[in-house]
Amino acid sequence: MPAIDLTVVKALKRHSLRQVSSILPALCLVQHGTKQVIWDEQLLDVESQQLLLFPAGMKFTVSNIPDKDLYLAEMVSIPPQLISRFRQRYGDQLLPIRRLSLESNLCCKVDTYTAEAWRQLMASIAAQAPDSLQEHYLEGVLLALSLNNDLSPIISNRSDTLCERVQQLIALRPAYEWSATKIAQQLHIGESTLRRRLQAEGKNFGQILLEVRFGQALNLLQTTSKAIGEIAIETGYASASRFSHRFRSHYGITPSELRKSM
Repeated sequence: MPAIDLTVVKALKRHSLRQVSSILPALCLVQHGTKQVIWDEQLLDVESQQLLLFPAGMKFTVSNIPDKDLYLAEMVSIPPQLISRFRQRYGDQLLPIRRLSLESNLCCKVDTYTAEAWRQLMASIAAQAPDSLQEHYLEGVLLALSLNNDLSPIISNRSDTLCERVQQLIALRPAYEWSATKIAQQLHIGESTLRRRLQAEGKNFGQILLEVRFGQALNLLQTTSKAIGEIAIETGYASASRFSHRFRSHYGITPSELRKSM
């Protein structure tokens, strides 16, 4: 598995998705068109050559809006070990943490230094450079961004919550018949302890399972030509019709409607 996970999203028609979230913090650079984001009753338009910070676990309603029949964006997830290393190296130089607001904290203008760092990162991923080199270029992007932006939404210093550990386990095998019992066994804790601690974090096992599977499905629908039935199986659904129904309930759009817009 590559160190850096890159998702390139292209669309020909406007489409909207509810409850979009990322397991890992991520950076999304809009290359063409506009990404409209709604979070906590706030609305933000991320335009071409602007970069959006995606905090881990935060849910958004997202609309991808083409310009001249094309929407194009590149999204890169940030490995936890890179965030930890970045904070150790540059923590004292980072801008003070401010209250999280959509416009001031999540949308970054791409200056000359950030654009060049991003270009080098994309080139290293395309060339399948060694993992350490790809991480080096991604760290360069973060450093360039940190000179003029508050990166606290994606590099906050916190140990993994139990919810995050469960998310990571499910993401490794989304089609597996996961249950709270099996997850508890993997984490070497009791099932009742698992449920109690997740509840304390405001989550439950079924909710986490759904979010991870649909996050994987959304990625496959947007970036591959796999049949919807195949994607349903890969994300734990034996029936394409049931998958489509649940997908629409979650995101507000069916997989086929999303595909038609791509």
